Amino acid sequence: MCELFGVSSAKPIKINKYLVELVAHSCDNPHGWGFANFREHKVTLHKHPGKASESVQIMSFLKEEIWVNKFFAHIRMGTRGRRSYLNCHPFTVVDCMQRQWTLQHNGTIFNDCNSYYSIISHQLCRSSVRPYCMSCNSLYKSDNTGPGRSPNI
Repeated sequence: MCELFGVSSAKPIKINKYLVELVAHSCDNPHGWGFANFREHKVTLHKHPGKASESVQIMSFLKEEIWVNKFFAHIRMGTRGRRSYLNCHPFTVVDCMQRQWTLQHNGTIFNDCNSYYSIISHQLCRSSVRPYCMSCNSLYKSDNTGPGRSPNI
């Protein structure tokens, strides 16, 4: 099963040790990894369909202190679908109100993946799904000040 990591903090926190621990688990979750860093009302995604512990990109990120307020990380144990960039999480979708959502999950949500992203986008318009998701618009209520600096993750 995949592993997920998330941060939602009023003050920036250093996450290097948590990411090192997550990456160490990639031997059991070798089918991809992804990071989503939420900063200045934007999300930056980095992901790859390979083992996180073998990623030159991740090792480069971890050389610097990583301070974040809002952050997602995911390592994949593929049980369905191909090993591909599109099957790595987190990912973004736009709902019917043109809001961008950043999501990650564990397990199979739909058995028929023909229109996976359009189904998720449609479902985000329903009020029953919204409480379980984080939108970019609601992530930045703090002044984003704090110790350290955040690298371009």
